[in-house]
Amino acid sequence: MRLSFPLLCLFVSAQHAISEEPSPVPASPTRLDAPIVIGEFVPPEPVPPKEIPAMRVESAVTRQIDGKRITVLRGEPSSLPDIPRPVAPQPLTPEEIAAREAFAARQPKIVFLQMGATVYDHRVSVVNWSHPAQPEIRYEAVVGLDFSLFATVTNFTHKNVPHHLVLMHHHLPTKVFERWGRKAPELPGVAAEAWQVIQGNTADATGMAPFTALMDLYAVEKQQLLAADAAVKRNLADAQAWREANPPPPEPAQRTFWLRPHRGSRYLQPEGGAR
Repeated sequence: MRLSFPLLCLFVSAQHAISEEPSPVPASPTRLDAPIVIGEFVPPEPVPPKEIPAMRVESAVTRQIDGKRITVLRGEPSSLPDIPRPVAPQPLTPEEIAAREAFAARQPKIVFLQMGATVYDHRVSVVNWSHPAQPEIRYEAVVGLDFSLFATVTNFTHKNVPHHLVLMHHHLPTKVFERWGRKAPELPGVAAEAWQVIQGNTADATGMAPFTALMDLYAVEKQQLLAADAAVKRNLADAQAWREANPPPPEPAQRTFWLRPHRGSRYLQPEGGAR
């Protein structure tokens, strides 16, 4: 097929325009599955005091507990319908079992990570985890990082495999050891963002996988993790300032509780029923 010169120029121009369109950027094999969103602190709404409802009081008991006068009123029986008995579950049919198994087979494989961390002075963390294939083998590493950064992470992808993180951590200022009359633990000196394994075989890639997955995630998503951590700390500071400016009122010296027994309750049986 022969093209005229104007058509040939148009064809070449179109091809050139198409080639200049940016190709889609592939997703990183290690990434957060969704942006971390930390809302602003919102002061709680005040709880209105509960008023004793209009009811016929059939008995009242008053006790002194911890210097406070506690009264419990038993009102007339409730007129609400009886609480229905739970329905016995029916066994699944073979078709339902097959459908559930097929649904489970279609779900992507998810790696569940359970990690623990003790954070000292927001600078150094002692991180521990178990070997994924041999849970009795424990690992521990000292990291020059506040590991609570990962507290805002739940789901992320590492090497294109979905991961779910459960992190149990706590902060421990080293000055509390002086107050306890104890010596702070001696940890290996590590530079900021560096780490050293103090328990476990570093040559075992499977055993190290939970830890390396999080450190790889930190390398990729550092700015977002730092921003989320700053938002959490700002939230906590705002909440503390609000609590200091709005202390709870002192508990009253007298408190009254009430109940209306439903039909069939032991409170409606002679002498209160068996206890």
